[in-house]
Amino acid sequence: MLEVISLSQQINISKSKRIREEGDIAGKEDWMRQHGDLLLSPPERGIATKAQFLNFLEHRRLNGELGSFFQIVATISTFEEKDELLRKLEASKFRIVNSYGNFHSLEAIMKEDDDKTERIIPYYLFTDETRGINLFLTRATKTDEMPETILSFIDTTRDISNFWIPPIMMHHLKEELDSKFNDEFQMNYFTAIRNASTKRSAEMRPNYNRTFQYTGMDAKSTLGELEIRYGVFPKIMEVRIGAKARFRIDDKGIVTLREGDSSLAFSTLDYLIEKSLPVSKEVLSSKYEKRTIEGIERWIQHPFSISMPSGLNQEIEFELLEEISNDYWKFIPIVPYVEEDTPYLSSRFVDGAKSSTFDVEMTKKLSRVYPVDRMDIGVALRFYHFVSNHIDVGAMVGIV
Repeated sequence: MLEVISLSQQINISKSKRIREEGDIAGKEDWMRQHGDLLLSPPERGIATKAQFLNFLEHRRLNGELGSFFQIVATISTFEEKDELLRKLEASKFRIVNSYGNFHSLEAIMKEDDDKTERIIPYYLFTDETRGINLFLTRATKTDEMPETILSFIDTTRDISNFWIPPIMMHHLKEELDSKFNDEFQMNYFTAIRNASTKRSAEMRPNYNRTFQYTGMDAKSTLGELEIRYGVFPKIMEVRIGAKARFRIDDKGIVTLREGDSSLAFSTLDYLIEKSLPVSKEVLSSKYEKRTIEGIERWIQHPFSISMPSGLNQEIEFELLEEISNDYWKFIPIVPYVEEDTPYLSSRFVDGAKSSTFDVEMTKKLSRVYPVDRMDIGVALRFYHFVSNHIDVGAMVGIV
């Protein structure tokens, strides 16, 4: 299990009592081993800009306080009030320990399996208010601690979303790193996927869905070969930039710094965020508003659109309805209507995570998404990610 290190000055060894029942000495010692060895000192003054935030982290890294391993969870939010994110965090499993301008130290409270003891999971949060971007930093594990804390919060809270990275963008990231760093850019792990309905060319058996996991120092070359032969796209990549840095990035926009210079991991994340922001802007252009037309008040739906250049396969509509409602995507179709010959699909969907409702009208090369209430950013981006994964990897938002 990966070590968890405190990121807050306020967290100290005496707080170990909060993760075990009174008198559980073994639990206390375990918490001390995980949280008591490195403490990150607070900033000397408030942090307002991202440049100040990165400078703060770099100083702590050079001082040996930060260590090399931590996770960065990038999110985008549409909260109407400045402090609404902090209020919603406090209403969930989080406590705000200290705030330094746009920089905050947090504690997430996670129940152990016995449902009696608690585990303290430290987090940092930097908010970029001008763009609605929030960066959560933690040394929590992705297998059990993050799903129960930050990922659960993002999945169930309205007006906030992780940055879904579509397959084609992950492919472009690989090419960007290759162009920028040449032979310094290498990979030692990847997960790559293919959905046969996405119509990407493949030399070998194109009608099969595929998932590859690969570990090896030739992972970059191997991924390139698999992309051509089997038509896959990267979902997770572990990147090496010479001896400078090693980090992993996945399709939810979570970056894990393994070792080295954190600025390279942040610059890679910035590249993905800048590419994703236009998509977020387009999905948020959809509206559900009341208008008076000829003296009668009516609710009007303004959709956002997803173009699908490769087109919807006639055979996949019913299969799509089954896939979209599984535990991963969580979209529940209500009274769907399908015409296989056209092809055509329409349905109302209820999001099983955030209870947001929207209508979809899907023709061969275009999907229109109509909000039934105020469109939630997380629901909209997740639906677009579904389309780009299961219908057309070249799907684009806002282009008709």
